[in-house]
Amino acid sequence: MLDSFTNFVQNAMDCWRRYRSKKLSWIAEPLVQAGIPASVVTLASFLLGLAAVFFLFQNHFLFVLFAVLHLLADALDGMVARVAKPSRFGTYLDYASDQLITLLLLVRIAGELQDYFVVIVILLFLAAQLVYLFSKLTAPVLFARTMVLFFLAIQQPIPAYLSAGVVALYSLAVQLRWCLERKTRS
Repeated sequence: MLDSFTNFVQNAMDCWRRYRSKKLSWIAEPLVQAGIPASVVTLASFLLGLAAVFFLFQNHFLFVLFAVLHLLADALDGMVARVAKPSRFGTYLDYASDQLITLLLLVRIAGELQDYFVVIVILLFLAAQLVYLFSKLTAPVLFARTMVLFFLAIQQPIPAYLSAGVVALYSLAVQLRWCLERKTRS
């Protein structure tokens, strides 16, 4: 069951990445030609994400605007990195940027809703991300940022944090299986 769902998600993500690359390549190539490294685009994406977090629950229009710009810049940083050869530092910077935005969104939801279930989701999220990080980005993991942003864009904070919790639990289950399989192989 886990394998078929994981394969479905992976295939859907690969399909989306190919589509996105096809539609946005006209922006990425001039950035590379202008000498703008992917890490600068990642930092711009991070700043746009911070702006989205800031405007969450304050100004819905600005939140959605900055969230969309954040996601576009995040898509571009990967495309720029692929054209200009990705670096290990850039991979970690992109990962840290994306996950920090997700964490800040969840903290902001927790502050707004005053719901301890969000704290549990935050702990699950952190556990899954730490496993991924300590595995040097090799353990299986799903990321919830886009889903969280989608639910927040339609003003649904409870499904936003619950979806992050489901993704974190699923990631932890797959990571446990991954660890056990690695242990039996060695």
